Amino acid sequence: MLRRYLIAALVLASLSLLAQDALTNESVLRLIKAGIGDDTVIGMVKTQPSRFSLNSDAVIQLKSGGVPDRIIAAMVAKGEGATALRSGSATAEVNSMTSDGLALPDELGVYYSKDGKFVAVTPEILNLRTARGAQMAVGIFANAKLNGSVGNQHSPTHLSPEAVLVVKLPEGTDPAEYQCLKFEVKSDRREVELARGRINMSTGTQRAAIQFTSERLAKQIFKLKFGVFKPGEYGLLPPGANISANAASAGKIYTFLVE
Repeated sequence: MLRRYLIAALVLASLSLLAQDALTNESVLRLIKAGIGDDTVIGMVKTQPSRFSLNSDAVIQLKSGGVPDRIIAAMVAKGEGATALRSGSATAEVNSMTSDGLALPDELGVYYSKDGKFVAVTPEILNLRTARGAQMAVGIFANAKLNGSVGNQHSPTHLSPEAVLVVKLPEGTDPAEYQCLKFEVKSDRREVELARGRINMSTGTQRAAIQFTSERLAKQIFKLKFGVFKPGEYGLLPPGANISANAASAGKIYTFLVE
């Protein structure tokens, strides 16, 4: 009878100690010596905080101390899970911040940094305008131009020449699919030549495109690097725009004024 009381007291003392501190190799050894069942110890390993040492010497010591293989296996699995969790948390933290400590945007769009945070660039509608030249016998306007225009002379977004743009892309989209265009300012609009020649065919924006490189910051988030912008009006045209003489609008374009 006395032996039972002593074992019970030892178990209660061990459980009380473990409730306060994380499980260690030594605490597992004490539980085994106290006669606690394997399933109970495994349950504690899975659910309680732990600081196990599981190198080869430590595992041999556990085995020599009478710890069953299934408990050692549970300890190893718990240690691997904690390592993966810490690694995943660190990766998530890196992916959510830039090297300058700015929180990356979590919604699709184009952004620039201002006052320690990313601010969305306001999109505008790019309308298409056709200017015809000499008509050929086959009905194709050989000297025609296809222009894109945005209402008003200036963009509501003002950036510095050293500005860096960040985009969060739709799934499956590449930053190389974006086109950066420089507008000419007219009396009532901003305008850019998109193509000239056979305007009855779908065309691209190669004539007006400004080159840039990109750097991946996180999944679907890229930094667009242009170097130093010259003063003027610009627009970033996302993929999927309908640049065709048969269309009235190409869709939205993210505009900005470099001062």
